[in-house]
Amino acid sequence: MPNRRPKVLVQTAAHVSGAAFYYKPDVIEGISASDRLLGVCIHPRFGGWFAIRGIVVFTSLTTDSLERRQPKDVIQALELKKKLLYKFNIDWKDWSYRDIIPVVKKYSDLQIKYFSLKPCDRKEYLNYLVNLQN
Repeated sequence: MPNRRPKVLVQTAAHVSGAAFYYKPDVIEGISASDRLLGVCIHPRFGGWFAIRGIVVFTSLTTDSLERRQPKDVIQALELKKKLLYKFNIDWKDWSYRDIIPVVKKYSDLQIKYFSLKPCDRKEYLNYLVNLQN
């Protein structure tokens, strides 16, 4: 069985690169490390309707002219940040955390169906979709 633990913390990488803002659970009062709440990234245009599939690391590239981009904090209200984190950690199956801000585009119905399936059922669904085209 494959090891599914992260090799790279892509949400942190997205925040550091300025691509999305990473909301940490420490804004919720009274939580402890044992609560094990996860943080979540929100994109300024796509909200939670995006995925970070990987990163590229240039080990021998250096530059003095690369300016660091700050991520845009699109959720100013503390209560809305708390709502986002609770929705992401507790009600994630209803996908509503993704709509915490107005977005320009969401996943298609086919994408939502695909990502709602267990990973072991996704290949069968893809085969079904391919057979619909034939």
